[in-house]
Amino acid sequence: MDKYNYVKQPKIIKKLELKGSISKQLKTYSDIANQMNFLLSQSEQESAIKLLTFGLPNREAVWWSYLIVNQADIDKNDIKAHHTLRLVDDWVKAPTEDKRRLAQKSVDALTLFSPIAWVAQAVFMSGGSISPIGQFDVKPDEFACVECAATAIILTKLKSKTPDLEIKKIIRSGLHIAKGGNGKILV
Repeated sequence: MDKYNYVKQPKIIKKLELKGSISKQLKTYSDIANQMNFLLSQSEQESAIKLLTFGLPNREAVWWSYLIVNQADIDKNDIKAHHTLRLVDDWVKAPTEDKRRLAQKSVDALTLFSPIAWVAQAVFMSGGSISPIGQFDVKPDEFACVECAATAIILTKLKSKTPDLEIKKIIRSGLHIAKGGNGKILV
């Protein structure tokens, strides 16, 4: 079952602001796997991550970012970070409004430069209102969740000291999710 939303792709490609020649060539590929290979061949790693993340449903995008962040060796000994990762995992398995709101509180407890904070922020931006409880409802932008998830993956790649966390493994995991898998093919 394909989870990638090809209907949104023209909007996503425009949002990526790729060079004209890369954008034009990218549109000639009809399959997300071929598009990923093309972007990687053009040294457009961040664009590849964003193109894939932005086309996933919010929950799947959060799951992918969780898998990548959890695989890395960043902030593993920080109790707040560990708690936040458990909360994200719980939310993916059973999304509730309470868990979504708790994710935002976790973000406040972590540094903004932490990939784990960005995964938690993705959970918070996944739906519902982003205004404080009891205030007028404000819905997040349609790309807010996936943008946070992509940022978590990109930051993880930049900050990780894990030699196994190669871009091709990261993309392969995301493609597995896009095709309906669980993404757990990093090792």
